[in-house]
Amino acid sequence: MNKKTTVYGLYSSRNIDECRYIGQTTQTLRNRMRQHRSYANRRRSVPVHKWLHREVSEGFSVEIKAIVENAVFNDTEMEIIRASRLRGSRLLNLTDGGDGTLGWHGGKGRKRPDNAERNRRIGHLTAHP
Repeated sequence: MNKKTTVYGLYSSRNIDECRYIGQTTQTLRNRMRQHRSYANRRRSVPVHKWLHREVSEGFSVEIKAIVENAVFNDTEMEIIRASRLRGSRLLNLTDGGDGTLGWHGGKGRKRPDNAERNRRIGHLTAHP
């Protein structure tokens, strides 16, 4: 069974046509954006939250927009991230999508061992943080 989700993008008013982050959520987009803003305000160390904090502090607004509604959990997000990267998009995503750590490499190029195996399991369905 695949969970249905919304794949979304984050865009700054600095360049509204450029998607800087692609994510997925089973929540409303409003709630997901509220989470991103909260993380950015706490100065989380991931690039998307640093970017969001910088954009807002420089007077720009950041919007969340649905890319695909009723998407297939993990699969659609991964396809969109892959296609965006092939087009040369400057995404802030640290991973290839799909439950948070697929494609993530640590500072020395190693995959995170705590989540790598978990993400390979078929049917593992949790919400994207």
